[in-house]
Amino acid sequence: MAITSTMYVNGVQFTTSENIEVTSTTGENNSSWGFVASFDNTAGRNKTSFSIGQEVIIYADSAVNVHNYAFPYTFNITLLDKLFTGTIEDISFQGAGTDEKIVISGRDYTSRLMDTTVEPSVYNNQETSVIFNDIIDSYTTGLTRRGVELTTLTITHISFNHTPVFDALKKLSDLSGFFFFVTSEKDIVFKKKGTIPTNVTLDTTNVLISKFEETDREMVNRIWVYGSRTLTATQDVFTANGGSVLTLNYNPHNTEVLVNNGSVPRIGGIFEVNNNSLGSPLHYLVDYDLKRIVFVSGTTPGDQVPASGQVVVVNYQRQTPIAKFGEDNTSIGSYGPHTKVIVDKNIIDPVLAETLVSDELDRNAFPKKQGVLSLYGMINITAGRIVTVNLSNQNISSASFDVVEVRYNFNTRNNLNNKVMDVRVSKKFVDFVDTLKQAMLDIKKIQAEDAQVSDLLTRLQFSAGSFAFDFSDFIVSRTNLGRSFILGHPINGLLGSPAPSVGGGPNVVLGNQLSGLTYETVKWRNDIYKENFRNTRFNESGTTNANWDTTNFKLAF
Repeated sequence: MAITSTMYVNGVQFTTSENIEVTSTTGENNSSWGFVASFDNTAGRNKTSFSIGQEVIIYADSAVNVHNYAFPYTFNITLLDKLFTGTIEDISFQGAGTDEKIVISGRDYTSRLMDTTVEPSVYNNQETSVIFNDIIDSYTTGLTRRGVELTTLTITHISFNHTPVFDALKKLSDLSGFFFFVTSEKDIVFKKKGTIPTNVTLDTTNVLISKFEETDREMVNRIWVYGSRTLTATQDVFTANGGSVLTLNYNPHNTEVLVNNGSVPRIGGIFEVNNNSLGSPLHYLVDYDLKRIVFVSGTTPGDQVPASGQVVVVNYQRQTPIAKFGEDNTSIGSYGPHTKVIVDKNIIDPVLAETLVSDELDRNAFPKKQGVLSLYGMINITAGRIVTVNLSNQNISSASFDVVEVRYNFNTRNNLNNKVMDVRVSKKFVDFVDTLKQAMLDIKKIQAEDAQVSDLLTRLQFSAGSFAFDFSDFIVSRTNLGRSFILGHPINGLLGSPAPSVGGGPNVVLGNQLSGLTYETVKWRNDIYKENFRNTRFNESGTTNANWDTTNFKLAF
């Protein structure tokens, strides 16, 4: 039986595509989709058919995928045929003459997580899914989160500085051992990794071609994690020997120097910056680079060097790095050391650094095996799920593998031959695209590392639309210039001029003499005015029926 595929763009069906390629890929703890489709454009027949941002839905006969499961995501298998939902992000015109084509491509609604960032934020002592939900609610639009489940991890402290939302959610998934993706209904699922069941076995009955590779090039069994630095208090105590220089144990911040058991701190300055010959009341200078306290002496400042035998106490703060190290001795014994260093200034909690060390070793301490399988027919597999592989010739017997990538390639030939699916299983090897993406993320971290939660942000937003006021009444009034001074005004802007002002008489110098107030318009909602009797603005002076009572807010008859 041949496979049928079709595409809808903004609700319009297109059945004449030359090729539709749909890819479901996964990272360690996430999944996303993309598509590329080509159409004949001879004589420009499809030149106006597509535009950026249009919604795309792709169907394939008997295609079942995790995106189609309905809330509450119990993952009971139901045969559905919606394969992909996303938007057009790129349109390309190719070829010439009778070989002209138009190629469109885009991503699923995971793009809403990739194209925006988390503003400088700090979360303390919160369960992981609470942070996950807050990021979605604060920084994404058009997505729901009914599929978010509770974790068992409470994060003591974590911060984000303009981190892409996708990568912030990935970090939370890494820490908690969860997995997330966006469904075709634009709903985010956040579920414990390895809990999405499957009844699929890949063997000689449905595998046409297979290739497996095992490598240690991404192994990590010794890891250092370096976070930010914090200032901690310390103290050095010296007994003066007549010299003017004291060498501290650490580079000093915020020093306090007490001499001879005194309680009044000495006055300090910065070495090679403050000039002790100008009569300033300096007692000592701080040499940060060489970790020294230098007492001054001379004709102008006087001799500030402590006498021999006096006790000198230096209280100061030093930078303490957040650093954690971990290793897997079993892996090292079998494969030798494989070292990795992570430097992330957003890590300001030692517990978080320790969790990262543990997670990295759990995932990468041993060699990875990856397989690429070409399948026959449409099989219920999507990235992020687990399948059983049974291929005796590859020395694989009923082994469980994570699905890393599923690629569909629909065209007339493939559909007729039931050969539209390629599947990549187990760990995904890092390729050039992964390396480039990580380099871009590292650059973003450097650019945003000085952003703080307390920073004052000036926001400039552009929008188009209209709004209306909900009012009970409004008044349009006009105030005349009178004899007020108005800078730049052709008449009232002449200081001390004897010429008459708009209000008559000579202009006052920087005066403020406004003439009367004139009401131009009074508008009542639905032409009904509701009076609260708190002022006499609309009191008719000639009324004889009642008195206007602004004390008790009523008409007094």
